[in-house]
Amino acid sequence: ITGLQTYHDEEQGSERGKNTIYQIEVDGFSILHLGDLGHELNEKIISKIGKIDVLLIPVGGHYTIDAKLASKVINSLEPDIVIPMHYRSEDSKMSDLSNVENFLHEMGEKNPQRLDSLKIANPNSSEDKETQIVILNPNH
Repeated sequence: ITGLQTYHDEEQGSERGKNTIYQIEVDGFSILHLGDLGHELNEKIISKIGKIDVLLIPVGGHYTIDAKLASKVINSLEPDIVIPMHYRSEDSKMSDLSNVENFLHEMGEKNPQRLDSLKIANPNSSEDKETQIVILNPNH
């Protein structure tokens, strides 16, 4: 597990502080959790990250990046699978966040996979395929 310092806002943390993104390498997979990222990633961070199999990315805006900025981050990283997070849902009390539908619209995704869990068998099985968006259903 590697932590890389980023910021919770576009002003290098002066508004909301620092953020740590975590890259997890396990069994040949690279998973990147962006936490409460609040800005685009710069080339220095992108080069440290390298190839990503699964990206967990905030998309709800207000406290983190929004759908438009999330789309830019995804394009810069080119992950195999994207799991959006930190958005308004039926269970959320945070009305100032955008819902996941805004993100799906921004990405041009009409039929994302909606799963209870995600299982990936081979980290190299998705080479040369387009990025997949997977919505994980909340576990009640």
